[in-house]
Amino acid sequence: MYLAESQVSVSTIARLFDEAGISPFEPDTDSFYVKGDGLIVKISVWPSKKVITYLFISSLSGTNRKNISYKINAMNDAMLFVRFSITENNGDMLLASDYQMSFDGGIIRYHPVMMLKRFESIVSDAINEYILADDSSSSTTGFQF
Repeated sequence: MYLAESQVSVSTIARLFDEAGISPFEPDTDSFYVKGDGLIVKISVWPSKKVITYLFISSLSGTNRKNISYKINAMNDAMLFVRFSITENNGDMLLASDYQMSFDGGIIRYHPVMMLKRFESIVSDAINEYILADDSSSSTTGFQF
């Protein structure tokens, strides 16, 4: 039921997702990807910082650049736990959403999976409410990893 801090690793966390029926893919030495209820999320484990990071990146093609800073700031003000930022890559606007979960002192086994579901819900709600609802010309597509 409980994982001690020393037991938290990429492989241990990936196994928790697999046991919950969410198959990890593209494993690396410090990360893997999962697809929960729709979003492809990168999960990274940082033992030196005692943090698990959830990251989702999405293309915001067609979004009005004039209002995007306001929308991102509003998302950060309204949504707890998740941090939103915007960047540009080869002319494409990208929305990055991330959450940092501490495992200092250990974690309850179901917590990483539960937080994935919460992360997905917050990110989806924020995109729908602040990006898509205000701009009918916007389209949001999952970033291809």
